Amino acid sequence: MFMLVTIKEIAGRLAPAATNLADAARGLVKAAANRRAVWQLSHADDRLLKDIGLTRGDILSALDAPFFTDPSGNLVEHAGDRLGHAESQKRVRGDAANVMMPVAGPRSMAKAA
Repeated sequence: MFMLVTIKEIAGRLAPAATNLADAARGLVKAAANRRAVWQLSHADDRLLKDIGLTRGDILSALDAPFFTDPSGNLVEHAGDRLGHAESQKRVRGDAANVMMPVAGPRSMAKAA
């Protein structure tokens, strides 16, 4: 027995697959752009990398990830781990010199006077 399928039914079945394919393509394009940006960071000097919380090893490790993955996530994780460790060390040492303190603005200074 033949089953009649309309074009509308076929389109309804293919739409989710097309959406998934488009999302995957966008992800690959974004991963490639981010990989290019990470590669550009590999040419930065160590002082700049330290300023943004990264090491050359972090960059090389991120670039060692499979090509189709986004290496920028690895960098964010490395920098966040390092920042979290540094902040916890400041609390342990009681390093008040590196703690951000609110600055009194002109209005609060006028009230104090």
